[in-house]
Amino acid sequence: MQTSPTVQRRRLAGELRKLRESKRLGHADVADMLSWSASKVYKIEAALVGTKPRDLTDLLDIYGVDDPGERERLSDRARASTQPGWWRKYRDVISAQYSEYIGLETEACEVQTYQPQLIPGLFQTETYARALAAGAYPDQPIERFERQVAVRMARQARLFEASPLRVWAIVNEEVLMHVVGDLGVMREQVRWLFRLIELPHVNLQILRTGQGAHPGVTGSFSMLSFAEPTDADVAYVGCPAGELYLEEPDDVQRCRLALNHLRTKALEPNSTSTYLKVALRQYDDM
Repeated sequence: MQTSPTVQRRRLAGELRKLRESKRLGHADVADMLSWSASKVYKIEAALVGTKPRDLTDLLDIYGVDDPGERERLSDRARASTQPGWWRKYRDVISAQYSEYIGLETEACEVQTYQPQLIPGLFQTETYARALAAGAYPDQPIERFERQVAVRMARQARLFEASPLRVWAIVNEEVLMHVVGDLGVMREQVRWLFRLIELPHVNLQILRTGQGAHPGVTGSFSMLSFAEPTDADVAYVGCPAGELYLEEPDDVQRCRLALNHLRTKALEPNSTSTYLKVALRQYDDM
C-alpha cells in the first residue's frame, strides 16, 4: 500500500482541528493571533489546502505543542501531504474530484460499492474501459482514452499487492447484459470477473431485476474504510453534476445501511460464479 498525500493531508487536518479545539479557540481566534483570514484556518482543517512548514510551525506554537518528537511527527505528516501522488502525472485527463477519490482509495483498506450501470472501475479490463471511454466521450482523441485507461489499470493494481485492497461490489444484473464495445469485449470482461472473484479479498454480488425498489435506485455510491482507527469512513456518491464526498457520521451511516440492505437483496457471493457462467453462455450464443 502506498502512502497517499490526500489521506496524509486529511489526517493532519484532523489533528490540527483537535489541537485548536483543545485550546477552546475558534477559527477567528486563530486567524487573529496569526494575522490570517479565518477562511485560511478553515481550509487547512478541511484538508482543502496543504499546510506550509511556516504555517505549521505557527499553529503548533499557539497550540502549545512543545515536544520536539511530536512537532517532528506532524512536520513529517505535513511533508508527506505535499508529495505528488502517482496519479498526478494524469492530471490532464482526470478531474480534481476524481483525483481526490484516487487519493483516498490509494490508502484505503476496503472499498464497498454499488454500481447499477457499469462494471466497477476496479474490475474493468483494459478493452472494456477503453470502449466505455470511447462511447461516453466520442469527441475526445484516442490518446486521452489511453491515459484514462492507464489510470484505471494503475488503480486495479492494488488488488494484487501483498496487502491488497478489500473490495465488496454489488452490481445490477443489467450491467452484465449491457454490451460495452462488442461481444468479444464482454466475453473478456466476464472471464476477468471469474478470476477476480477467486481472490479471497474480493466479493461480487449480483442484484437481480426482480428485487423491486431498493436503496440503490438513486444511483451508484461507494464507501471507503481505512486501517488507522482515527480515520473515519468516507462515502462517495456519483451524480451527473459531479461527485460528492460525505463524511458526517449520519451520512456515512446511511450509506452503510444502504449497502447492507443491498447485500441482503442481492445473490450471495457464492452464487456469482454460476450467474457469470450463464452470462458468458449468453454471449457465446449471440
